[in-house]
Amino acid sequence: SESFAAVSQGVYSVEDIEGMELSILEGLSWRVCAPTSVGMAYNILSLVLPHVSLQESTWAFILDEVRFQCEFAVRDYYFTTQRRST
Repeated sequence: SESFAAVSQGVYSVEDIEGMELSILEGLSWRVCAPTSVGMAYNILSLVLPHVSLQESTWAFILDEVRFQCEFAVRDYYFTTQRRST
């Protein structure tokens, strides 16, 4: 929310944005798709990217490896029996 408020250059406050988010979610009866494990991994890695200096080929390898590991974890029945992290 803070990022969106900053992008709006003061037109909208964090409270305005969060209030609208809540209105949208309630309008949708909270029926939204949760991010996939690959999507979450990409979001986390995008936070790291500005702070590291990697060649493009190395970054591509990391993304491919993350995708593979996420997909591999989903295929393993063991992980379906585990409680989610909190």
